[in-house]
Amino acid sequence: MSFGIQKKIAGGYVLIVFLIVMSTTVIQNKTNQQMLAYTMTAHQYHQAERATFQLFIAIRNEETAIRRYFLTKDPQFVAAFRNAQQQIIREKEVLEELLANDEEALSCLQERILPTAVYLDALLEAALANDQTELTSYWLSFPGL
Repeated sequence: MSFGIQKKIAGGYVLIVFLIVMSTTVIQNKTNQQMLAYTMTAHQYHQAERATFQLFIAIRNEETAIRRYFLTKDPQFVAAFRNAQQQIIREKEVLEELLANDEEALSCLQERILPTAVYLDALLEAALANDQTELTSYWLSFPGL
């Protein structure tokens, strides 16, 4: 009779060990999934941070090219401006893709950052069309600069 109780106790221990192993495995899998999701999100934001920095540099390059063109009337600065425009387009596309699920960041990009690039585009196009040489009135008309 004591042999039957020992089997039940041993079976209970095996069941407890099995349940502990299963619950530990489930917890580990859930934790790994959460860590993977966090890592992917962090990577996405690092990419967005890099693209934002590249966009900022492109806008600064655009601004610098405009200033140099107004000072020298050298067409090489128009080419530099066009290169910066292409970089802005590329970085904007990268950012829009990366931030598609982040409405606040996407709104900031579209409402605060990109209008500066659009303004600079219009500024040079107007200067080229009208053969403008005066820079001050354009810069004073844009409150963000």
